[in-house]
This record gives sequence, C-alpha cells and structure tokens, in this order.
Amino acid sequence: MIKAGHLNRQYLHFYWRFKVLLIFLILCWTGKQQGYAQYYPIHATIQWPSPQSPYLSDYYSGSRDRLIVNLLNRDLQQPLLFARLRIKIKSTGFLATSREEISYPMLELSANVPTRLTNIDLSPYLQPQNLQINGRLRNGQLPTGYTEFSVQVVDYYTGRSLSDWHTGRSYLDVKKPPILNFPEKDAQIGVTEPLYLRFQWMPRHQGLAGTEYEFVLKELPNNGAAPQSAFAYGNEIYRVRTRNTTLNYTHLEPVLFPNRCYAWQVQAIARDGVDEVGMFENGGYSEINWFYLNDNCQAPTGLRALPRFAKVDLSWNKVIGTTGYIVECRPKTKLNTYEWSRTQIAGEHLTLSQLKLGWTYEWRVGTLCTDDRPVFSGVSGFTLSKQNDELLADCGKEPVRKDLSQEPNLRIKAGDIVTIGGDYPMTITEVVPLGDGWYSGRGKTRLKTIIDAPVALRFDRLRINVDNFQIDGTVEASYNEKKGKIANLDYVDDGGKDIKPATIRMREHKLDFTLPNIPQFTYNPKTGEIETADADGNPQTIKVDVPVNASYERIFPVLVTDKKGNTYQISPSEHNTEGTGNDVETGRKDEKIELNCERVDRVG
Repeated sequence: MIKAGHLNRQYLHFYWRFKVLLIFLILCWTGKQQGYAQYYPIHATIQWPSPQSPYLSDYYSGSRDRLIVNLLNRDLQQPLLFARLRIKIKSTGFLATSREEISYPMLELSANVPTRLTNIDLSPYLQPQNLQINGRLRNGQLPTGYTEFSVQVVDYYTGRSLSDWHTGRSYLDVKKPPILNFPEKDAQIGVTEPLYLRFQWMPRHQGLAGTEYEFVLKELPNNGAAPQSAFAYGNEIYRVRTRNTTLNYTHLEPVLFPNRCYAWQVQAIARDGVDEVGMFENGGYSEINWFYLNDNCQAPTGLRALPRFAKVDLSWNKVIGTTGYIVECRPKTKLNTYEWSRTQIAGEHLTLSQLKLGWTYEWRVGTLCTDDRPVFSGVSGFTLSKQNDELLADCGKEPVRKDLSQEPNLRIKAGDIVTIGGDYPMTITEVVPLGDGWYSGRGKTRLKTIIDAPVALRFDRLRINVDNFQIDGTVEASYNEKKGKIANLDYVDDGGKDIKPATIRMREHKLDFTLPNIPQFTYNPKTGEIETADADGNPQTIKVDVPVNASYERIFPVLVTDKKGNTYQISPSEHNTEGTGNDVETGRKDEKIELNCERVDRVG
C-alpha cells in the first residue's frame, strides 16, 4: 500500500526537474534566436579619405571619390541579392536620413564578389532633395565638428535588413579665408618708376598642403560707391593663381595709372589632385582692400635703423615738397597682434626709446603733402640686442673725460672704491702699487644694466687719480670657479666655457591611442579638456593637468605623444606666442578654441 505523502514527494521532484529542463530549453532557444538575429548576409565598410570636405555636394559630384562604401555578400546560399541602401548623416544638432519613398537604383550583390560604391552610386542618396533633414544645412554645408556617416543595406523589394549599420567618423572643419596685410585699406601709395607694388596676405588655416591663392586686382569707378560694392563691377586689371602668400606687381604686368583707385582680393582654394575642395568659409574669399596711386607725393626712401641699448636711431632720405613725416612702429609678430604706434615729425631723423630688449620691430615712414593721409614707404625691421653691447665693448677702458685730474693717487688700498669706465664703482679687494699712481690687483662691481649680478674684475696696469677715478689703463673681467657668488662676465657674451643652450620644459601627455597623420585639436575651456579624434575617427578627449590652485590661464603650449610615439606641440591658433604668452581665455568661457598642431621630431 502506497502512502499519500510518498506520492506527493515524487510529484514535487518530477515537477522541479521538468521546470529546470523547460527553463534550460527556453534559454537555449532564445540564445540561438539572438545569434541568428545578429548575423547579416552583407558586410559593409566605409572609407572617408582626407581631406574631408564640409560641403555635401563634394560627396556626390566631382572626379575624385570622397566617400567609398564597400559591400560583400557572405551568404553562399543566396548567390545573388537585390538590394538598396539606407544613409544616415549625424552631427551635433543635425541628422539627415535617406527618404524611403524614393526609387533608388538596384544593387546586384553576388556572393563573395566585393562591390565598390563611389560618388556616382551614392549620388541618389546624398542629394538634398532625397534626404530628410533635421537641423540646418546652410548653403549645402554640413555642421562643423565630429560627424558620422552610416550606411545599412536592405532588400530592394521587402526592405528587410541585410546588414547592420556601419559607420565612418571624421571631424569636419571649415577653414577661414586669408587676411590681407599690405597694402592696407585706403592706403596712399606713391608712384615709382619703374612700378613696384608688393601685395601680402596671411593664411589662417593649416593642414592643407595643396592650397592655392587666386589674386584679383580691379580698377574702381569714381562714382562715389563704397569700394566693397564697386569691386563687383570694377574693371578687372589682373588675375593670377599662386601658392605663395606674397605677390610682386611690377612694370611687366598691366599698366596702373596715377590718381586712380584700385582694389584687390584673394581667394584661398584647397586642391585635391585636379579637384577643388570646398574647405573655406565664404568660398575662400578674403575681404577687399583698396588703395590710391598718388603721383603728387613720393614715399620716403633709404630707410636706415641703428639699434642701440633699448632704443633705435631711425633716418631716411629727404623728400622734396613735404610738410612733414609720419613714423609708425610696432613689435613684429606672426599675427600682427600690435597696432601701429604713430609719431609725426618735421625732420628726417627720429630716436625711439624704451623699447623691449631682444624684441624685433617693424617700422615705416609716410610723407605728408597736401592732406593728412601719408604716402608710406615699405616696411623695414630691426632687432634689439638682449644686452648692452656698447657697455660691454667699453667696459674697463679708459673713460673719455677731459675734466678729470691727472694727478695720481699714491695711497690706494684694499677696501677703497674707485670709479672705472666713466661711472661704474669698483671696490678694491686686492692691490699692489706699481708706482706713480699705477696699480695691479683685483676688484668687484655690479653692472645692473647688463646683468643683475656681481662681476669679478682684475687689473694689471690701472692708473687712478686723486679723486679715485680711472685715468689710464684697463680693467678686465675675471672668474674663479672655486669662489661662489661672483658672476662670470665672460658667460654673458659666450666667452666662457660650459655654455649650453637653454631648454624650455612643457607639459607632456602620453596617449593610449594613435593619432591620424594630420590631427585636429580643439580646447574646451568649460570642461578643461582638449578634444580630438584617433586614427579610426573615434572622438577622444585629453584632460589638461593645470596645477592645483593655479591662478593663471597660460596652459599652452602642450606636448602630446600618441601610442606610436608621434609627438605634437599644440597651442591656440588665434594667439601670438611672441612676447605675450599663450592665453586661452580670450572669448566667452563656453566657446571652444581651435588649436594649432605642429609635429615635433624627437632626438635621441
């Protein structure tokens, strides 16, 4: 006889075994279904070669393939698939997808046969009328910043997905057109015989090796219209393309007539082979500058500069009929950071003082004739020395002073202070009388106008008068390596030994990814991070390690070294690094700052 309790235990045991088996079968079936769901017969890859244009039209027109999609049918059970594409372009605040209702060309994909799609094949998907756009596509230009281009293959008839979404990433950047430097706006230029005009402009981009510039010169009509407006219908005089940033206009070019107004403009053009790539704002066109040719007033010639200690003597040839001159000077920098400082004088000589030691300056002179608009000469330059060369050359020599007494001092001893070199006090530390006011020995002084440090001196034959002034002989700098706290004056002019170049230490960041050949960097002041992309187009960030409690903003330049050991120096692109430092806080706190990138070659 079987008890009821025993039956219940057998039933419960069978029930739990059945439940575990059922759960196991469900899990196996679900995993199998997921495995099948992740497999697609078509595999796609996207190639987005540099330079990447921000203009959508460049990807479906032109002779150069700027976007390439490779497709491969891996399903041997379906030797031929009929398909079409789905396109998606995504950026910050922008999304464009191909419309489903459009009839696209059919793609025939054979098994194990690669299919390559280029501009012509992608054209139906990328034309603006065939895209559903959420965002702003201003003048056909995609937004700047990190952009993703994705593609998916679907069955031509049913719309069933035949591939996963495959994505290519890149950083789209719009370059700025050049800045026109010379001649400046509304400049008066004197007519020369033969004619010689120098035009100069400054590029504001980097990373485009094949950039060309188209220079256009026009004569403006005298109808009272603004030069910027009259340039559109002015008489074109000269047009040429060049890779240089300067152009010399001489008598070999078309003739320019005096007392007329001329305007000029430069267009920057990025080239990739024979194709022009739209990489610049405003089509690459710069602003418009204009000038007047004046034959009633000539520009000064023969500009000469004689640099001295913290000052410079300027001179030039006299211009007949002038009422005065305007002299302009400014520190020379890469981006022309400083404004011209102007001085008006009547003569042909001017001394500028209180200049910065070691700085390079540029200057020009303008002639004033009938009005207050000067006719300027060309720009010249000079560089000031970092030390007082005149003082170093005259140090220790007999001073040129006729009022000094010639009566010798016969009682000089250690501890006395005598004046050498005209006005430099020397403390005597060792002295040996040679007779008739002549001495040999040692001393020390402090030449603060050269270096702010004690200088050891020696003299073999020095004659001193009763007023303790040097009246004959010489004093030389000396150096004793066994004694400290005395500067070696020979080191000042590289006359000593162990001279080594100074080094500048900069913060360096080691990256765990590889950078592309021409990396792009931007600085985000709000997050304190440098943004870039790796060689695969994936966005990356670099945290700038500003010291704790740092009260300065000059965190650049910075060195970054990628995984392959390539080192780059990065600094703000719109700031000058000569004399003023690199200050990244120039705009609003939330504005990203473009950075310059320069490859650094490691030695050793």
